[in-house]
Amino acid sequence: MRLTEGGNYLISERDGLVICQLWTRPDQSQDEGAKNAEEMVSFLSTSVLGAPCRGIIFDMRRGPRTFGPKTRSTMATLFARAVRSKVQIAIITSDAATQVLQFRGLCAGSPTVTQIFDNESAAVRWLRTQEPSKS
Repeated sequence: MRLTEGGNYLISERDGLVICQLWTRPDQSQDEGAKNAEEMVSFLSTSVLGAPCRGIIFDMRRGPRTFGPKTRSTMATLFARAVRSKVQIAIITSDAATQVLQFRGLCAGSPTVTQIFDNESAAVRWLRTQEPSKS
């Protein structure tokens, strides 16, 4: 079920999991990308983190290969909120080394709540083993 969408993302729900698909938009500036990230995180913070949820999947396979400091700060805020809400986040990265390294850095601050994967089935398996949030 589609929940919301923005300039370079789609958020949907399937089997108790929230899936955030992101894609690259070469026509968007870094500032526009950061604005999209803020919109996405705002929606997740208000509509997902406070509700019962099995977890969130960020599918970055078609997403930007790198992100700037504004997006990093926005994502770090979401990860901190996820820790407080006890919502697990699985990130499916592309094969871009920079993207993987940037997400590893972000996940280092919340290793019990966030994990990186290279395929959807492994991410779903990990989230299915977690207790759903009861917020």
